[in-house]
Amino acid sequence: MTALRRLREGWTGYVVGVMSFTVHLAGGDTVRVESEPVDVEGVFDAYRMSAAVNAIARTEAELDGDTPKDWPTGPLISPNSLAAGDNDVVLFSGVSWSEPGDVVGVEEFGANATMNFSGHPGQLSDTAEIGCVTTDAFVVASATGEGLLVRTGLKPESLEVITDAVAVRAFLLERGYANDG
Repeated sequence: MTALRRLREGWTGYVVGVMSFTVHLAGGDTVRVESEPVDVEGVFDAYRMSAAVNAIARTEAELDGDTPKDWPTGPLISPNSLAAGDNDVVLFSGVSWSEPGDVVGVEEFGANATMNFSGHPGQLSDTAEIGCVTTDAFVVASATGEGLLVRTGLKPESLEVITDAVAVRAFLLERGYANDG
């Protein structure tokens, strides 16, 4: 949580990796966000966001032989109005759950089968056997209204970074977040 609060500060840029999102802050620190698996009762993995300050090596020598999960090699992307600071950060909860084999749509796989689903908490089924609520997305909005959405991706441990204003707004509305002010 502390690391994500730092995203309120001014940015000099950000890098999007396959499994990470790294923000370079104006003060010289970095905030690295990853999607990490959480074992849910040995039945399935749910994915949640984790964030840390200065969690990446700045040079290959600093790695000291370690190999990071996702070395952020992409170009430094301009933060546009997020560079000014005074940004808002809004966290969103997601839920992953399993359905028993006798539920409609699952029964064709057999009585011992389970199906796993993910969505927002309002989508959790009444027939869910096991569920896990996680932080699966966040939006950073500048004082000018520009927004950037980071959410867990469809592939395990992946992230999606979305800057398209229409897509960010659609996500906010889908999750029930409306700012009338």
